[in-house]
Amino acid sequence: MPLIHRKNSDFAAFIGAQSLQKPAEYYDPDATANAQLAARLPYLFACCRFAHYLKCIVRDKIGSFRERSDMEVWLNNWIMNYVDGDPANSSQETKARKPLAAAEVQVQEIEDAPGYYAAKFFLRPHYQLEGLTVSLRLVSKLPSLKQS
Repeated sequence: MPLIHRKNSDFAAFIGAQSLQKPAEYYDPDATANAQLAARLPYLFACCRFAHYLKCIVRDKIGSFRERSDMEVWLNNWIMNYVDGDPANSSQETKARKPLAAAEVQVQEIEDAPGYYAAKFFLRPHYQLEGLTVSLRLVSKLPSLKQS
């Protein structure tokens, strides 16, 4: 994170919070702008925090889901508690309690790894994130059974 010094003063500040990821460049300027925003730390931290919670939930509930679809439904129901369906018209309190504009969890079986699922988390935060309009996709491997 760059520390910027103000000329002829003893002041310095951190401007922006860019990650080390180099954002992709697209032909569409809106897509490029969104890629630049998605590489910023506040956005990454918000999405990673939800992904961390989802993985902890699965860890704590290992063996309690009978089917892949049961896990997917349960995780989607949990994440929907944090989705504000209409952030443009919501109060600041609602936006703070529901910081996501959209979310979806997809759970799929891994053919060559019995006892594990592949999970994709699609998250789009809206609260205090500089007009971001894109979603972030996180991919994870989740255990389905307690290992001996």
